[in-house]
Amino acid sequence: MVKKSLNIFMTIIVLLIFINSASAVNYLTFTAEMDSCSFAIKMKDYLTNNPTVQYSLNDGNTWEPMVNDIFVNLRKKGDKALLRGYNFQGISNSMFGDMSFVMKGRIAAGGSVMSLIDGKGDCDEIPNGYCFSGLFSNCESLTCPPQLTATKLTKGCYSWMFYKCTNLVQAPELPAMKLAEDCYGQMFDGCSSLISAPELPATELKEKCYRGMFSNCISMTHAPKLPAMVMAKKCYCSMFAGCTNLKHASHLPSVTLAEACYEWMFSDCVNLVEAPELPSVKLSRECYSGMFAGCVNLTHGPQLPATSLEVQCYRWMFVKCINMQEAPVLPAKDLDIGCYYGMFFGCLNLSYVKVEFEDWGEFIEGWNLWNTDKWLKGVAKSGIFVCSKKLKRKKGVNWIPRGWLIRENENE
Repeated sequence: MVKKSLNIFMTIIVLLIFINSASAVNYLTFTAEMDSCSFAIKMKDYLTNNPTVQYSLNDGNTWEPMVNDIFVNLRKKGDKALLRGYNFQGISNSMFGDMSFVMKGRIAAGGSVMSLIDGKGDCDEIPNGYCFSGLFSNCESLTCPPQLTATKLTKGCYSWMFYKCTNLVQAPELPAMKLAEDCYGQMFDGCSSLISAPELPATELKEKCYRGMFSNCISMTHAPKLPAMVMAKKCYCSMFAGCTNLKHASHLPSVTLAEACYEWMFSDCVNLVEAPELPSVKLSRECYSGMFAGCVNLTHGPQLPATSLEVQCYRWMFVKCINMQEAPVLPAKDLDIGCYYGMFFGCLNLSYVKVEFEDWGEFIEGWNLWNTDKWLKGVAKSGIFVCSKKLKRKKGVNWIPRGWLIRENENE
């Protein structure tokens, strides 16, 4: 009796171990959403990590190796393939994406992409830089992304990952709180069916971490919350560039900027009608460069409270904002190298500008420009320029537009 009870107890233990181990497996899974789907892997000739990928068409009972450029068929709608690999050194190691999937038909991904690393999908640390770079690039058949469960990222790890996945309608959750350089660079660039962005909870940014992340996502109407308070160099560079249906920008609470942190962030967002507040009074080099370039429906720029400028801080900021009629007041007393370079270039309806600086500065030979080089080229033919009585009345596209009236600041 005791022996029988012991055997039952041991059987239960084995079953529990099996259930627990099975539940821990989270294979990357491809499911056919129509008949006659297929997928393959394509490896670059110069690939150095030599990754291996296996697939199973029978729920993991047997596994077969994937061979470069050889398609695996999912013959009927609902058929699925499990994928795994033991690539502890990573998959790709270059920004060009050394290995990528090729797909035909309509395929929904599921499970964790980390099963390509540890064989089961429970690892939370990406092993190397550019590991998944370009993994699904140009997969027009992909309709649903896999889980990206890692919380410890590496340089460029997800860059270009879903580039031009034109039928991708949703983005995966991105749980990492600490980012890495260029980790999400161009991640969803050209995903023309992507309607909304995932939550971006990270508060610790790195250089270029969100570079071009949602550029050319033409179906996106709302930008996600961006809670980080301390910027990094080029962290939001071109993040929403070319999002032609974006109507609502992210709130940008940071007052601690970095070089080119907002560079071209909303460029060519032609339906953006309201700019976010820019509260910082301490600027960085090129921090707002091209930020709203080509935002043709933007009628008013944000207040620009900074009185101390930096090199090219507002360069091309509102270029071709053709519906802007009045410029934000520019309160800085002293200029810096190219600070207003091309700032309102092509704003053909702009007819009111108020500044508080008292000296245009000299032509800067090494930079081959004025501080206000081309800043009012292509604006309205008539308008009002309000300035200090101490400012020289120089006329032209680099100074005060010809045909504009000049008025002195009332507070002088």
